[in-house]
Amino acid sequence: MTNSPTGPSTSSHASHSPESHADTGNPTGPGPALRVLAGGRLLLAAAALAAPRRFAAVVGVASSPELTYMTRIYGARALAMGLGYLTASTPERLRWQRLGLMVDIADTGTGLVHLARRDVPARAAIAMVALTGSYAVAAAADVMARRGQVARSDLRPRKHAA
Repeated sequence: MTNSPTGPSTSSHASHSPESHADTGNPTGPGPALRVLAGGRLLLAAAALAAPRRFAAVVGVASSPELTYMTRIYGARALAMGLGYLTASTPERLRWQRLGLMVDIADTGTGLVHLARRDVPARAAIAMVALTGSYAVAAAADVMARRGQVARSDLRPRKHAA
């Protein structure tokens, strides 16, 4: 039996979960690359919230009041995702990572559809697909690497306390 912040546990696997070792340097926890990506979300949020017209110009889209509004919505979402990841406990950080991955996959898929339709400027679609796609690839690679490490750790003999 082990004690945890949520109470006693009789599970022999409680100390071997990826969540329990992520902040102690165990390779099954979120790596520094994901913290860098979360920091990048905060930078994108700052740009989108503080200077939405400039953000649109950098991406290659003509500014309009509607686009300014939508860019600020995007900025607020990026801010919430970045702060959520960076300020969460380790188990919750893993959840934020997966939520971010889901959003990035959806955004990348949407961008690819618009790129194929050619109904938005190519420069804008390529820039945003590259951005969201790179976030999706990095997060997916981390999830897959962690799954492999967890599977390998399950093969190691466990030491049980007497």
